[in-house]
Amino acid sequence: MKMPPRLLAAVVLLIPLVAGAQSICPCVPVSHFWTVSSCDTWDCAASAFILGSGSPDVMVMPTSADAQWLILRRVASGTEVVADSSFTLDSFEGIGDAMTRYNGIDATLRPIMLSAPDGKILVVARRPPDTRRRPTGR
Repeated sequence: MKMPPRLLAAVVLLIPLVAGAQSICPCVPVSHFWTVSSCDTWDCAASAFILGSGSPDVMVMPTSADAQWLILRRVASGTEVVADSSFTLDSFEGIGDAMTRYNGIDATLRPIMLSAPDGKILVVARRPPDTRRRPTGR
């Protein structure tokens, strides 16, 4: 069966338009941020590492703080809420800002500075104790 030349020309001209329409994405760029949580046992830390399936977005590291293990995860914004409030994590684009933050943290909070696989510089520290005033018995 022979296709008429005009129909063949129309199909050939429309193929790039259809293919181009599929590649146009009205997507919203996804931003990512790093979260920190803690584990008291190796079993907890190992399970977090295993669930990461070798992703560079999951890091497990030992600490000398009260919690023996820190779990650092890179997640898409709006996808995760971390209930562990015993640590703070700040993410920086460059080493200069990260060093300023690191040097501004009290040494008793045991700050840690490290580079992440996505190129960010992370500063992790214990959260300062609550300084709320307590009522007096007057």
